[in-house]
Amino acid sequence: AEYMGWVSPFERTRHTYEEVRAVLEAGGVRVLETWFDPRLREQEFSNGFQSASEEEDAAHQERSDYGRFAYRIPGGESGSDVYDRVTGLLESINRFFAKPQFDPDSTVLLVTHGLTLRLFLMRLLHWLPDVFDETSNPDNAAYVVLRCAPPGQYPTYTLTPDSCKVIGLDRALERAAVKVQARVSERAHTHALRH
Repeated sequence: AEYMGWVSPFERTRHTYEEVRAVLEAGGVRVLETWFDPRLREQEFSNGFQSASEEEDAAHQERSDYGRFAYRIPGGESGSDVYDRVTGLLESINRFFAKPQFDPDSTVLLVTHGLTLRLFLMRLLHWLPDVFDETSNPDNAAYVVLRCAPPGQYPTYTLTPDSCKVIGLDRALERAAVKVQARVSERAHTHALRH
């Protein structure tokens, strides 16, 4: 088995990658190439955004009300900005996949940050911002697995059920199913009243 790694250049992600790499190599998994790519860095916050001032508390509330995807942190990035970064990264990865020497059975390993991971998934899986806003950052060192359709088919990706749980997508899907069921029941009730 073999893999290619794309890693955020931040120290903590490089350290995590080295730990993962050691375990994989001990298990006989070969590293093809590793790239430390700044497009995988975490969302940029303004200095002090994560402090406890009243101004910052108000910004956190505004972000919560507005949505993490569209809200631009004062002096920092919006989720949309990070989405644009990971779109460029995905284009680079796809160019790599198109090379004749690429083995379609290879694994790609991304080591990144929670919000960046969720925005990468949003881009790759074509989620709308409201789906993204329903997800949550995984715990530190948690991992997400995407499965690709077999070679020869159009490349489609799916998250494993455990991965859905890691980012809270299972809860979001349950809530969405309840909302859809409620709308269907509402329509059925309305329809029944018309007759």
